[in-house]
Amino acid sequence: FIGRRYLPREPDDQGTGGVFRAAVELARAQQHLGHEVWLTAIAPQSWWREWHGVKLVALREAWWAPIYSKRYLIDLRTHIPMLKFCHDQNFEVVHGHEYPYLRFVPARLRVAHVHNNPFWTENTPQHWYYQIPAFRVLHRHSEVRIAVSAYVADQLQRGDRALTGRCASGQQLDEPRVVH
Repeated sequence: FIGRRYLPREPDDQGTGGVFRAAVELARAQQHLGHEVWLTAIAPQSWWREWHGVKLVALREAWWAPIYSKRYLIDLRTHIPMLKFCHDQNFEVVHGHEYPYLRFVPARLRVAHVHNNPFWTENTPQHWYYQIPAFRVLHRHSEVRIAVSAYVADQLQRGDRALTGRCASGQQLDEPRVVH
């Protein structure tokens, strides 16, 4: 799952960014090994097609899903379509590229693929998940975290060390599992 990133219908012919290229090449390699692979993103309109054996699926955003409270905006426009799609397909593994919020995702294994510094401090909506409380959610709701570089792996391990012991609910956290 690549979140709100651009999902081209013709990946060989259309320009793409680095996150998509990493996701599509990994998907193609997994398909080559005999796995059934789906690559999904949120888009203005729903569509799907098959590309080199990989199913490309654009999910329409849930325009009705932002929830406003007095202090916060909880934006589920991306998460709800992804949850429904994963529930309908009954996936064994869900791999989120730059989409680390895998809470409630029905899969046996949830993989968060981190392409940037997880402790980014810029206070903009697209970087909300890089803050410590959300990093705690990432830690709780992904069984595996993959880093694209040694630097990002070190940052993930730094966050895991900060979270070792007991979390806010008193639950014992697992040992860090970061793959580089």
